[in-house]
Amino acid sequence: VAIAPVANLVHAHEKKLSDDGAAVLNFVGAAPDKRPDLYEAACPTKSQIWARLRSDVVLATGAEDVDVPVELTRLFFHRLDQGLTGPRLFEYREPAGCDHYAVVDAGRGFAEVW
Repeated sequence: VAIAPVANLVHAHEKKLSDDGAAVLNFVGAAPDKRPDLYEAACPTKSQIWARLRSDVVLATGAEDVDVPVELTRLFFHRLDQGLTGPRLFEYREPAGCDHYAVVDAGRGFAEVW
């Protein structure tokens, strides 16, 4: 289960997502131009690990998420959809009117997702 995954770390760094714009920098520990190897290894849309994935996958994000723009989750969904093989559960959920936290908050949008 991935909830509002940051699927492209370079893009997220450039957009200065969350934590006063330093969430990705704080996570990776360096800017993309200083350590492109770290971004390549940690970026879900670039990693080849997904081709070997054998478990079920559920992606969920609120359609109104401003912390992690929905296009990043959609990008991840399309990347996985192209790279996964074999029978497994693969679902994408994007409830309308939900923000970043509503998909995990039982009082706000949780029931629409799960």
